[in-house]
Amino acid sequence: MRNIILIMFVFVTTSLFAQKFEIGVNGGIGYNTTPAISETYTSVNSSAQAPPASVAGMLKLAYNYKKWQFGIEAGYINLTYKFWGKQYYIINSQIVELYNQPEKGTLGNPAIPVKLFTDRKIVFKHSEIYGGISAGYVLLTNGFIPPAEFNQVVPSKHGNGFSTGIQAGATYFVTKHIGINAEFQGNYMALSLDGTKYNLFEFPATLGIRYRF
Repeated sequence: MRNIILIMFVFVTTSLFAQKFEIGVNGGIGYNTTPAISETYTSVNSSAQAPPASVAGMLKLAYNYKKWQFGIEAGYINLTYKFWGKQYYIINSQIVELYNQPEKGTLGNPAIPVKLFTDRKIVFKHSEIYGGISAGYVLLTNGFIPPAEFNQVVPSKHGNGFSTGIQAGATYFVTKHIGINAEFQGNYMALSLDGTKYNLFEFPATLGIRYRF
């Protein structure tokens, strides 16, 4: 009798959690806007563009409950920007400063966002589409802020912040467990690096694989 109860418990537990958990790996490219910053030695020009931010990878772990999905994701991206910084000339043995040289800064190389997300799904026979919201913490590593002084050596810096955003995507299941995924995100980031506050938007577009247990 005890063995029968144990077998029934294992069967019911397996049935309840079958195809509930899902893991995914994505990769692609993204774009971040020029950050709004406040510096004594830089002047952000609205016409300056932020270069594309490469998205090296994105890892997701999710739990599916009916038409909802809840989970956690970790990303690996580069956040860079351009601005009009100081350019130095030596005229008559004097250093002359001009704010007309576009320069490049790095907020995170990489930046690692770790976020919780919730998605609402529309399920079809072999595929599903979804959309939702996310929020979490961002770790900045190897940040580079151009020097305020002439010929100054700049060490790499570390910072942090938070990210909140929306995402939408679709998954097509080629088998019962394996699916091909495409996802687009729009994220707002409020970051702090070396005491300076940065605000920007980041837009990654990725392709990947989903495995549903």
